[in-house]
This record gives sequence, C-alpha cells and structure tokens, in this order.
Amino acid sequence: MCRRPAALAIALAGMLIMLVFAAPGASAHAYLSASNPADGASLAAAPSELQLNFSESVVLGATHLALTDSHGRNYPITGLRITSSSADGDTEEPVTVTGSLPELPHSAYRLNWATLSRDDLHRTSGVIVFGIGQSVLAAGEREPHPSRSEVLLRWVLFCGLALALGGVLAAELARRRAGEQPLVDRCARVSALGALGAATTAAALLLLQTRSSGVLTALGGRYGQGWLGREAGLLLLAGLMWARLGKAGRPAGWWRLLAAVAIAAIGVGSAVVGHNVNAGPSYVLADAAHLLAAAVWIGCPTCVLLAGRPERIRTVLRGFAWPATLCVAVLVATGLYLSSEAVVSVDAAVATFYGRTLLVKISLFLVVGLLGLINFRMLRRPVRALASRTVIAEVLAAVLVLGLAAVLTSSQPAREPQFVRASAPQTAGADAQVQDLQQTLSVKPNQPGKNVALIGLFDTRRPAPGQITRVTLEFVDSRGASSGAITAEPLPDNGWSAPVEIAAGGRSRVQLTVYRAGLAPVRSSFDWTVQSRTVARRTIISQAPIRSPLQKLAITALCLAATACLLGYRRGRRPRATSTGQPEPAAQPSALVSSGAR
Repeated sequence: MCRRPAALAIALAGMLIMLVFAAPGASAHAYLSASNPADGASLAAAPSELQLNFSESVVLGATHLALTDSHGRNYPITGLRITSSSADGDTEEPVTVTGSLPELPHSAYRLNWATLSRDDLHRTSGVIVFGIGQSVLAAGEREPHPSRSEVLLRWVLFCGLALALGGVLAAELARRRAGEQPLVDRCARVSALGALGAATTAAALLLLQTRSSGVLTALGGRYGQGWLGREAGLLLLAGLMWARLGKAGRPAGWWRLLAAVAIAAIGVGSAVVGHNVNAGPSYVLADAAHLLAAAVWIGCPTCVLLAGRPERIRTVLRGFAWPATLCVAVLVATGLYLSSEAVVSVDAAVATFYGRTLLVKISLFLVVGLLGLINFRMLRRPVRALASRTVIAEVLAAVLVLGLAAVLTSSQPAREPQFVRASAPQTAGADAQVQDLQQTLSVKPNQPGKNVALIGLFDTRRPAPGQITRVTLEFVDSRGASSGAITAEPLPDNGWSAPVEIAAGGRSRVQLTVYRAGLAPVRSSFDWTVQSRTVARRTIISQAPIRSPLQKLAITALCLAATACLLGYRRGRRPRATSTGQPEPAAQPSALVSSGAR
C-alpha cells in the first residue's frame, strides 16, 4: 500500500511537466469573426458580394445562407466558395465564405446563416442585419444552442465510455480484493457492453452531425482519424473484456498491452474529435487525460454497483481510494487548464450558455466529491456493509455530470472577442526602400472604419533628384476591390497623411505611389492585415483575460497533489512507536491524503 502514493506522485509530476510545456491551445467550433456587410451596417449602395469571416475552416456543403428584405422577399446567394489564408488548407486557419449577391434595392435585409465546423462537426449559426439606403439596428449577439438529439447522443456516449473504462479497473479490483470470478466476469461484461454501446452511439452521432454534408467528407480530415481511432479502441477493448470472461488469475502480458493501446486510442481519439483538435500534442494529451480520469472516476463505482452484490461493494470500493485520488487530481488540474482555453473571461463565464453550464457542472462536481468523501469515510468504519443510498446518490450525481459534459461538448465555447477586454488600438507599420526612397507607412487604428495613414519618405540620394509633388494611397482587399487612389496631404515635418475608409478586417494590400518632378512615379506595394473590430460590451464582473491565471492554478493544483502524495508515502513508510515502545507496523494511507478520493 505504501507504494501507491509514490506512483501517484510520479504520475502527477508527469502531468505537471506536460502542462508546463504545453503548447498554446486553440479551440475548434468555428464562429463568425467579421462580415461584409457588417451587422448593423447602413450602405449607400448595394454590394455585389457577401463575405463571412470564420475563425476556423467550415464545411461548404453544410453552409446555408438565407437573405430576406423587410417585405419578406427572398434573394438567392450564388457562387458560394471558401478562401483560406493557409496554403496547406489547415482546418484551424481562418477562412472566408464568399457569395455573389443579386441586385438589391433600397431596403433593410436580414441574413440567416448556418454552417458546420470542419474540425469537430459542431454546428453554428447567426443573424446579420444590414440596410441599403436606410438605417438599421444590428441583430447583436446570438449564441447558438446545441440540439437536444446531439446532447442526448453525447450523454449516452459518455456513459458508455465511463462503463467501458471504469469496468476495466472494477474487474481488476474485484479480482484483487474480492477474489470471486463471477464478480470479475460481471464487471468485465459491463465493460464490454459499455464499449459496444459507446461505439454504436458514436456512429449514430456521426450520422446526425453529417446528415447535410456527408460522412465521407467528415472522415477525410483529422476528425475522421480521431473518430476511427476511438472506434477501433472501443471495439478492441470490448473484445478484450469479453475474452477475459471465465479466465481466472492475472491477465497475460499481451492482454495488458493491448488494453493499454485500446485505452490510449479511446482517450486520444476522443480528444482529437473534441474542441481542441489542433492545439498541439501536449494539449490533446491533457484533454485525453481529463476524459480518461472522468470515465474511470465515474465508471468504476457505477460498474461495481451494477455488477456487485451489496456485501461485496464495500470490499471492492475500499481498493478504489488511491485510483480515485489520482482521478480527482488529474480532473482538477486538466479541467482548469482546458477551461483556460474555452472561457476567455469571467464575463464570458456568467453571460454565455457555455459558461453558465460549466459553472453548474463544477458545482455538481463538488457535490459528487462530497458524496464520495462521505462514502469513503463510511468505508473506513468497522461495519459489515456500506449504505447503498449514498453510493447510489453519488453515481446518479456523477451521471448528471456526464450529461452536463455532453452539453458543453455540443456547445460553442465562450471565446468570442467581445467577452474579453479590448486592447488599445494597434498601429500597423511597414518599412521598405524602393529605388532611392526610404518609405515608412503606418495606419491608425488599423481597424474597419475611419483610419489615418501616415507616410514617411526620405530620399537617400544627395542632392535629391526631384521634389516630391504628390503621394497617393490605395487599399485593395482580398476580393480585389479597391478603395481608389487617395491623395495624401503634406505635413509640416515632411511627412504625408491620408484619410482611409477600411470596409472590413482581414488581409489586404496597400499600393503607394510617389510622384516627383521630372521623374517617373515610384510605386510600391505592401501586404497588410487589418484588425477586426469587436463590439464593445458592458462589463458585468470582469473582462480581463483569465487564461494565464487558470493555467497557473492548474500547475499549483498538481504541485499540491503531488506533495500530498509524497507526504503520505513518507508517513506510510515511517514506523510509529506503540505504548510499549515497539515500532508499529506501517500505517495505511492517511485520511488527509485519501480524503480527495472521489
């Protein structure tokens, strides 16, 4: 028994290293970052194209746009296409959906859009209101809620994963603690059925998510790789647990190796199809560890309750103390770490559906932990049987936690820019030498709307071959639309300035032309990126970013857990003197260390 705290401390130290050196995360579930026309825009003339800028790649076949005017007339949007800034088609890179608009008369227009994230197959939708020749009110924020059928399927999937993974540990504890082969077989059978149920539910969920875009399209990228890996792991685990029926004694080495491969495939595959598909290996491992810890923490006592007789529940669950302690430590640390990438601020936690659901889940997690602590203390009492009511209450509350996890994984994370404190407007700049002219260009505040371009020109030749007589500036966006030549005005310090109206954020190109007396014009071109403007929100509590504090809390939680385990290990090895002065046998793990169990 005294070796368990040391092994637990080593495992937590590995988690600590993983979190410290984890790569910055990115959250899937594409959301609309900007549009042209923008929400609430009033245009003097009708645009010929519509642009929707998404934070990540979307499935074109699952993208639907519906444009209606104030009289209810529908206007078709044709020629939908996707352009990406990534040359290799990275699904985590922002993309732009562009469509051609028909001739639009003066009116108010409402655009309903819906699409599917290519990475995690999550649906997202929204509304944009703009006017042509008249003022309109913006539609504002509209957070999409997950469908009930998707949440239900994810809930069943998570319950199956919990039974599958928790049943592996339950069968091993039953073999070691109870020594009854019928109880081991019942736990193994529950695990196999849970794995088969999870694999079947995952297939049904895939069909539901891809009903408009096609299964082959979904399985063509990294999502497909993760999904197939999880399915293979579940089927392998089901076969291994079924093969264990009737086999007494410790499983063979090949069986344990294949079981480890299956569990790893389930954890990593589930992380890849989740919200953090392209966040780096260390971040995916953190997500996988969170899922596996939750499944074992909830699934093991549930499996024991389903498979064991009342007189055997106590015997098996007594051996669950240290595994449960490890699961809780991993859950707390990885949960804080993953939340740092899913919720950008305190306001996002209290003002969004995702954030409020996460807070309810955390509260229910604490209730399950309290019930687990009560059951743990009852296990230490010298009674013959454990009261089944508190065990059943703990299991039911844990199943509700899985339900809230299903809601979260089906919802859009609270990462929208309007929920985090806006930084001061940034000034973009460029510096280059063209022929004999050293040119500098800066744009303030470099956001959609009115801006000021400042141009600095210095002739490196002495004397200067010709006096600068005129300077023009032209912005060309990603569609090739030009702002036209804008004539700059001279400044007292030999610089030049020009007012610039920028239509939308994103990549563009700036063309600068300098005219000098008696010389050919000097033309230069600069690649440019315009920041997207975010709508300011009224602060509820705080809009300060919470990513860094949550990650520091995650590392602190792991350090405290590892320290507690090391102290328990040392205390378990240190002999204590009895009243006769003789050393007492090594103690069992202290209540302080074990109190975190479940």
